[in-house]
Amino acid sequence: QHVSRLVENFGKDRGWGDAYGHMLVATGRLDAMVDPIMNVWDNAALKPIVEEAGGRFSDMAGNPTARGTSAVSCNHNLHRTVLDLIGG
Repeated sequence: QHVSRLVENFGKDRGWGDAYGHMLVATGRLDAMVDPIMNVWDNAALKPIVEEAGGRFSDMAGNPTARGTSAVSCNHNLHRTVLDLIGG
């Protein structure tokens, strides 16, 4: 439901799941990745990679943590917009 607002505003979506989509954000080939169901063992590796690449990584509430049960990664300019659109 919340992610549908994101798709309406950005125009495209793709279901890559877990690490691959976040790695595309880190390499600049994807604007944002939202994953509503994640585990700490997935997030723990992704957070430093996305952040070292210059991006932002948080849970869907906007908390900059790898211990959340969801994940959002994108660049600094889009992060707040993405969170607003998904209700975070």
